[in-house]
Amino acid sequence: MDRATRQARIKELEKELAYKESQFWEDSPYHDMKIGEIRKELAELKEAEADASPFSIKNIGKFIDSLFGDDK
Repeated sequence: MDRATRQARIKELEKELAYKESQFWEDSPYHDMKIGEIRKELAELKEAEADASPFSIKNIGKFIDSLFGDDK
């Protein structure tokens, strides 16, 4: 998934999650399951977005290793 698509999906899921959580009167296992699935997908997308950033800890670590790492 490219970055623009991922960011659009994140915004869409955040809106859907806010709406679902606002339905406090809805008390059903399906409703709770749907909220759980939205949260899971949102967390995965945000993690992928963070890893794709050039300023992520992972990418900064790779850069530092490339500069000062052992050439074995």
